[in-house]
Amino acid sequence: DHRAQAAMTGGVRLNGVKDTLSISLRQLAALPLDLSHRPAVAPFVADSQGPTGGTGRPEVQRMLDRLSADFGLPLVALVTLDGQLAATSSSATVPGSNGARFDMREYFTDAITRGAGIQFLLGRATHAPGMYFARRIEHGGAPVGVAVVEQDTETLNRLLNDADGARVFVTD
Repeated sequence: DHRAQAAMTGGVRLNGVKDTLSISLRQLAALPLDLSHRPAVAPFVADSQGPTGGTGRPEVQRMLDRLSADFGLPLVALVTLDGQLAATSSSATVPGSNGARFDMREYFTDAITRGAGIQFLLGRATHAPGMYFARRIEHGGAPVGVAVVEQDTETLNRLLNDADGARVFVTD
């Protein structure tokens, strides 16, 4: 029966898309976790609190730039507890110098209160849609900020492409 075969094929494709998306999102969520555990990150973010900011550490900048380049991420950032940008990957377009605050973003508040956050939204500077993944950074057992990575939706859309050109829609 043609309908039964089509339903079975559709089910297999759907499971494949779900698995691919799930694996990719878990991997993206692991990146800020890894970043938050790196020895230089927590002291850097803790020292960046307040109006004068921290002392720039070239090793932290190189770390952010490498992560951004290696994983093709448009944004890798460290944000202080008060929502100020402490550092960002060099390729990122972020309105950090104009006093932009990130403490009202859901991914930030979830990361501070629950340890992790994820949010789909439009970037402030680029106005492009993206998925933001965040993890709390702790120093001495206390939260000092948040590590954030963004993946643009074009990259995520390529995960959903069907070889036959069929459209795939994702909702929650």
